[in-house]
Amino acid sequence: MQLLPRMQKTMLFLVVVFFLFWGTIHPAWGATEIGIMTIETDTTWSSTASPYLVNSLTIAPGATLTLEQGTIVKFSRYGKIMVNGRLIINGLVGNQVVFTSLKDDSVG
Repeated sequence: MQLLPRMQKTMLFLVVVFFLFWGTIHPAWGATEIGIMTIETDTTWSSTASPYLVNSLTIAPGATLTLEQGTIVKFSRYGKIMVNGRLIINGLVGNQVVFTSLKDDSVG
């Protein structure tokens, strides 16, 4: 009857490895994952939904993306924003809008 404890240990090990791995590939809990997106209507990002995790973001002609003060935008390794419309950044001294890497844990 050694098989059951051995299976339990194996399952426990796999669960632990999964959660350790998930924590390294899945960014901040509660983050807003943008991935690949085109903004076609006026849109506002707020600090309450930060950080925004961007892979590829396009602001279409005629559309505006407004970033409120305190908003954090994090980019994947090859992340980018293509602005064909308007990008308005409403940061303040002490409550800036931050653009940074997904790997930057100093903010968001």
